[in-house]
Parts: sequence; C-alpha cells; structure tokens
Amino acid sequence: KGSHGSLPCDCGVNREVSPVNVAIIWQIAGIALLVIVVHAVLKSAGRDEFAWLTVLAGLSVVLYLAVRTVNDLFQTVRTLFQF
Repeated sequence: KGSHGSLPCDCGVNREVSPVNVAIIWQIAGIALLVIVVHAVLKSAGRDEFAWLTVLAGLSVVLYLAVRTVNDLFQTVRTLFQF
C-alpha cells in the first residue's frame, strides 16, 4: 500500500489539497452564512429590498473571489506550459 491508506500506489498523482483552496472554501462559506443571517434579519424586519441587495452583494463578492481564483489558475497553467 502507498502512503494514502487504501490506495495501492501513489501513481505519481499529487493528492494534497493546497491551503489556498481550503481558505477560499472557508471564505465563501463565511460569506454565505453572513448573507443568510443578514437576509433573514432584514426580511423579518420588512426590508425585502435591502435583503435582496444583501444577497446580490454577497453573490458579487463570491463571484469576485471565484474569478480571482480562476485567474490564478490560468496564470499557473500559462507559466507551466511556457517554453
């Protein structure tokens, strides 16, 4: 057995998760929880317009994080295949 428990061999595949990938997941989860709480409070207070603006703002921040992460991926791929 290899060093990954039940896998028979490593087969040259890197199975480690980058700390950056985990951090972005935690950031998105934190933003989602914050948006859910603020949305619920605003909606219960009768401020439906502000509740939806909160959702749109949260979605915008998450999309910004996703675009930045995809850009980093493309930069890494470009430097990897550059001769």
